Amino acid sequence: MSQNMPVPAVRLLQTYLAGQNPESKKYYDGKIDGLRGPKTHLAVKNAIRENPRILEAMDRENWESWSDKRRSVAVYQHYSNLRAAADPKLTEAGKVDGFWGPQTDAAYLSQTGKLEQVFNKEAKGGAGKFKLNWSNPHGFPKDNTASLTSHYGTACGGGRHSTYATVSVPARWDMRLAWDASSKVRNITIHHKLGDSLGRILDKIDSTYSEKEKRDLGLDKFAGSRACRNVRGGNRPSTHAYSIALDWDSERNRLKWDHTRARLAQDDAQPFWQAWYDEGWQGLGPEEDYDWMHVQAAIIN
Repeated sequence: MSQNMPVPAVRLLQTYLAGQNPESKKYYDGKIDGLRGPKTHLAVKNAIRENPRILEAMDRENWESWSDKRRSVAVYQHYSNLRAAADPKLTEAGKVDGFWGPQTDAAYLSQTGKLEQVFNKEAKGGAGKFKLNWSNPHGFPKDNTASLTSHYGTACGGGRHSTYATVSVPARWDMRLAWDASSKVRNITIHHKLGDSLGRILDKIDSTYSEKEKRDLGLDKFAGSRACRNVRGGNRPSTHAYSIALDWDSERNRLKWDHTRARLAQDDAQPFWQAWYDEGWQGLGPEEDYDWMHVQAAIIN
């Protein structure tokens, strides 16, 4: 399900609605208290109705049927994207859909100064009790722009046009979008070089865990693959922009959570990770002890 808006994010939204927006239009005259009450919700509705830029970004005709929370998140996403366009140190929220997923969370962390803390942490080797055996049977490249581009082609996003093809790999079990349980995931979009590898990994995971065990691990909550954006907190293309990375259960494996909190850092997740490592993929959680939702077909260290 979509994560709740943190109090500081609501304060930023209220500040935007109170007049700190490109149009200097005031929609909100209440307290900047970080609480989504009737005044904030009414201001959000008025901002959407009166600001064509927000409606265009949302690209939705049925926004009035959305919940107050979803409309609030959508306006916050629009505001975050405006700020990121003006300040390269900030991260975009991505698609303005009203769902608080991992990209919106990264935008929030960059605005509050917490994203830099994630990437500057000293702790490494977060696999903890995991003993993962890694091999590279497919010759995956190192995670840097030159190596990734040489192996996979040009990434999408940032004005770039990708030069690679993608394939759709059928989901092996019941999956829903992590931030929208009503959206069923039938196929996973991945780089054409990775289709067979991903298929084998999904088959291995499916045969290892029961349906209940997969739900307990959050493997029924798919948090995305292809995304045309830069790395969070950086200015180079993300591995998602090459369609070589996947995310799982973003609510219980948040970007800044280490192995003491992340669901996929628990003992029963070891077979999950080993299935990826046998094929040469790596996870940011086992390697760096943050962003335990993320796995990629590129060498992290």
